[in-house]
Amino acid sequence: MGRIVLKNVRLAFPDIWKPGEPMPGSTSGPKYGAQLIFAPDSPAAQLCQQELLRAATEKWAGQASMVLQELGKDKKFLRRGDGNLAKDGTVRNGFGGMLYAAAKNKTKPAIIARNFFNGRPVFLNEDGSGMQDNAVIPGQMFKVPYGGCTVNAAIDVYAMDKVGQGKGVYATLISVQFVEDGQAFSGGAVDANGLEDLGDEPGAAPAAAASNLF
Repeated sequence: MGRIVLKNVRLAFPDIWKPGEPMPGSTSGPKYGAQLIFAPDSPAAQLCQQELLRAATEKWAGQASMVLQELGKDKKFLRRGDGNLAKDGTVRNGFGGMLYAAAKNKTKPAIIARNFFNGRPVFLNEDGSGMQDNAVIPGQMFKVPYGGCTVNAAIDVYAMDKVGQGKGVYATLISVQFVEDGQAFSGGAVDANGLEDLGDEPGAAPAAAASNLF
């Protein structure tokens, strides 16, 4: 299992405060989760491609590329946005031409404020209050993540091959950090490793285009 931090990605379908209901026909229970959207030529895309191949190679060695090509889209955490369709068959708002990572967790992920307090991460409550050492920080309110905003997110990537469930490369959502406001979508274990105090200016470095592994 490998942990990566996806920076400056757009948050969608955030079941981060309470677990979302499973898809119809699914045998799993409610889970926390989110979809993290990014451009195909972004650092996040490059990182996900690398981790997708690493996890597959670790599990299936020389057959990794073949296995990845044969897996259905719901069996890989990294997916094409053009395949994320609404009930009417159209591509969902914000997904067209993009890639996204789908990550879930049975345990509530850590929700982290953009700025640290006294040099330490702030763990957010849904009302915008912040926590340190299991106590509310008095006199301080923070922006919380919502569908459409920009976030940093830590995910654990792993490959699985189980009888009855088949092969897949999945991601566990570990933490989400608010970065900056964005156009909100309509409707809809405490760990800050890999995250840092962002200060006042967000930024992202360019990266090579993602290769075709999915």
